[in-house]
Amino acid sequence: MMVRKMVKVFGLLCVWSVFLSAQEFLLRNREVEAHFSELGGSMTSLYYRGKLLTIPEWNSFIEAAMALNQEKAQIQELFWKLEFRPVEVDAFSLTFTTRGVAAFDWLKLSKTYTLAPDSAVMTVLYRLENLDRQEHAAGLRIKTFLRRSEEVGITPNTVFQPRAEGLAELVHPGSGIRADEWSVSPNRRWLAVMGNDDRTGAMLRFPSRLVSAYYSWFGLNRNLSTIEGFIRELVIPPGGSREFSLELECSEDIPALLQKHQGEADLITEVEGQEILLPKSSSKQIPEVPLVTPSSGVMPRSEAHFDVGGARQYNQSIQSVILPANLDPAKIAVFNVRNGVSDYEQPVPYMLRRTANGDWELLFLIPGCAPKGYFYTDIKDGRAYDKRNPKKIIALGRSTFSYRVEFDCQNPHPQEPALFAGGENLIHNGNFELKDPQKDWPEGFYWSSLHAPVHKNIHWVKSDIPDNGYCMLAQGKEAPHKGRFNAFFLLDPGRKYTVSALVKSDNPTASYALFLLEFYDRDGKHMPEHKAYILRGKDSYDWKEAQHTFFTPENAMVARLIFQTYKLEEQRMYIDNLKVVAAPITFIPKAKIDVLRDKLLNSAYAPLDCLEKLSHETETPHEKWFKPAAFALPEILYLCQIGDTQECTDKRQIIELSQRLDLTYRFLPLLRKITRLTRYFGTKAPEYAPELEEYTLHQLEILPETPQLVIVQRIDFATHVQERFVTLLRQLQEKAAAILFLDCQNIPPALLGRKQPLPAGFMQIPAMRQTDAADDARICSVYQNGPARVACFNQGRSWYYLSNLRFFKALPQQPITNDCPAYYSRDFPYWEYLYLPMIKSLRWLAGQEPAAAFSGSKEATIQITATAPQSLRLKVQVKNMQRGIQSELELPLDLQPGENSIELDSTAWPGGVHILEMQLLQSDGRVVDAAAVRVDTPEVCPIPPLTLPVADRCFPPGGPLEFSLEIPVSEERNTTVLCWVEDSDGRIVFKQERPAAPPRHAYTVPLQAPFTTLYRIFIQVLRNGQVLAERMEEVSCPEP
Repeated sequence: MMVRKMVKVFGLLCVWSVFLSAQEFLLRNREVEAHFSELGGSMTSLYYRGKLLTIPEWNSFIEAAMALNQEKAQIQELFWKLEFRPVEVDAFSLTFTTRGVAAFDWLKLSKTYTLAPDSAVMTVLYRLENLDRQEHAAGLRIKTFLRRSEEVGITPNTVFQPRAEGLAELVHPGSGIRADEWSVSPNRRWLAVMGNDDRTGAMLRFPSRLVSAYYSWFGLNRNLSTIEGFIRELVIPPGGSREFSLELECSEDIPALLQKHQGEADLITEVEGQEILLPKSSSKQIPEVPLVTPSSGVMPRSEAHFDVGGARQYNQSIQSVILPANLDPAKIAVFNVRNGVSDYEQPVPYMLRRTANGDWELLFLIPGCAPKGYFYTDIKDGRAYDKRNPKKIIALGRSTFSYRVEFDCQNPHPQEPALFAGGENLIHNGNFELKDPQKDWPEGFYWSSLHAPVHKNIHWVKSDIPDNGYCMLAQGKEAPHKGRFNAFFLLDPGRKYTVSALVKSDNPTASYALFLLEFYDRDGKHMPEHKAYILRGKDSYDWKEAQHTFFTPENAMVARLIFQTYKLEEQRMYIDNLKVVAAPITFIPKAKIDVLRDKLLNSAYAPLDCLEKLSHETETPHEKWFKPAAFALPEILYLCQIGDTQECTDKRQIIELSQRLDLTYRFLPLLRKITRLTRYFGTKAPEYAPELEEYTLHQLEILPETPQLVIVQRIDFATHVQERFVTLLRQLQEKAAAILFLDCQNIPPALLGRKQPLPAGFMQIPAMRQTDAADDARICSVYQNGPARVACFNQGRSWYYLSNLRFFKALPQQPITNDCPAYYSRDFPYWEYLYLPMIKSLRWLAGQEPAAAFSGSKEATIQITATAPQSLRLKVQVKNMQRGIQSELELPLDLQPGENSIELDSTAWPGGVHILEMQLLQSDGRVVDAAAVRVDTPEVCPIPPLTLPVADRCFPPGGPLEFSLEIPVSEERNTTVLCWVEDSDGRIVFKQERPAAPPRHAYTVPLQAPFTTLYRIFIQVLRNGQVLAERMEEVSCPEP
């Protein structure tokens, strides 16, 4: 379905946006060049005829507001630490303003620097405005670092400081001055400083009625000094203001300038207002006056607000924040945050609308920081710089925004819905409808406007979407420039974004057309490992939407969208409605675990829902060794590393255990951190970092309670995890949590502790090969680590592959060639006996010591160790090597403390190898212990191999099966041969019993559908109904 484009209408922004986009603050004429900063609204450097008259890196015209309070203490607020806002800028004038945030929060301080067009005089006009409804007073301490300087080295200077007793000439460096030089009763209204070598310097002239004292501080061993003046307290009526001016004049002959200002006009004769007491107090002229810096003032502040911030885009953009439904929209407003408080003179354009679930969505406008875009901009330390001219980098201002949403604003500024018709978008003019006022090109795409006429590979054309105006066309017309359109946007760390665009491909050449996403770090370095193809193919298609959601990759700062074609002229790719939507900021922050999970779902671990689930729907063949169990395990925290695919079966191990043992568990997959993923998870092995994802670690950190029993599976501690994971496990152990390390490698000694003897009966399983205690220890070992028990159960690199189980005594000496368990075959189920010692490990870890347990066997005699007299039942199932049940018995037992020997009657068993699967049962049927042993009995009538008329045991398609054998039995009566054939699904397709004599037996077995390829032939020799011998062989006969 075609989506109609929402046309954005952007009017002129408020004045503040111009200055947030910022420019270099510079005043200059033929003689003077002065640079300024928003910090303190200060002058950063002053040059006069090329000579530096300020100290590098020390700002001048910085102020502290001061006044005497009712307790006769001098209160102050350091305005030089505040950020000022530029409000008026022209060729020779610059105005900064800010308001206090602490003791003088009622004061709005403005400074206007005006440079005379044709002289070396700069006027600084101070305006103090009372924002309160009550009268207040304030004086100022004005500090400058005026001094004739060079970029390096110490330049001797003389400071001229008028005093009551005459003019003090303070030579620095010099032996005749102190670190603090005060003039508490000056007779003239000026201060001056000059370089001793060239007599070049500056004079600072204060208002004669208001200046009360001068001060200079000297770094005695450094090229550092100040020139300061104190302005008396000015009484300001409610809502009123007071103004005064300073004059700064530069000269190459300061003595002559001093001589010029010796007249009566420069004398201090009349004064106004309370003097600032700090100079007299500090110079010991009066008793010490306390100097305090209160952290709060008198003006009301918002008590209900929400601060938002982040990266500004190159051009203006729109983001949103989700607010609770119960807020009063009439009291909501958005302001810039300056100096930690709302700047009510900088309202932010915004609009409110209801979401589908009734919450408020607040959309707000963010001005751009660098309209020339990525290729002409550097962003360092939160500031943007224009780098078009490498010889003159221009500061553009902040690259971030900081807004405050107030919920209790009494006079909110009106909403501006016309600015937000297109909704959220970080790409300005992403529908390409707004024309650049200076050229025939869409606004906001400066770089492509310069290169399109040259390369002729991107074009602004009419759109054929109904009711739409324009779109972009990627089409190369002149070699070597292939069709390409770029769009860049800046990223916030950890933020979620959704990219979308309408795309149309006219591709008769069947060449690739791409829509891809790339990233760059803070140093501009390409990050190819995070590249994502949003759309790629060789076909033609009409308009369709392509969309991609992602989280900011670690260390990424810039994202680049690329629309690319590869053939000239014939291949065309149209782009429209390009949008990048940042996930809304939420007033009630999402829990960290939810944010981390969302991040994984939209990055490397897209199938996380599947990876976190375990299904018990499929039940594999198994023995219920401990079901129901006579003991109860605590809930298990199951931590299993997930392999490279969604189909990884490692995590099924807990399900297999639960089929054999009563247990409860909580599953947390151990997700390794993916550094590079080719296309999608599961299609190709990713590249991993040697650490787990933060999502996994945070889950462990916020466990609701300490687990008593933990399983850690399939972790190589040398290559899979970081030290933090080891620390988390160690912290669990310190709280007595027992851990089973299942198929783990390189386990740190700190997690193991002291090795303990393997408890008796742990490895009571069928002995199918010769092993010793060292081999058993390779499979299972136990430890004590402080208050925690530890067990390691390990078969090697894989759970099932036979080549890794050579130390396991239940594996036949010459096993079949299957690579993994053939659950539905007649193979000897060696894997089943892996679970017995594993279950006993869990029982031991949980501190559940059985009252009676199997402790050994010799032939058909079973040893059982009991801790006290008790009555139990022994249940035995005798099986052959093909899983067939030969005999079942159940015996009552009266056990005594210590060893008990139980002899089983094996006379009725066929000759050969037998597997005894045993359980000790309580009267209620609950299992106290379980074991399995091998018992061999003599073969009195061995059955030879079958004789087959085909090679490789493979019959022609459709059969029949033909085979024969010779059974060497006597002419004894009541001896028979029973033969039956079953298919792969266990269906019996042939069965026949005949007398054993004569000894040669031939069979022809016709087959019919359904065919199963594999068939099993069973032969038994019976005498009086008792099986003397048995044999099984497998053959193949495919479907015709």
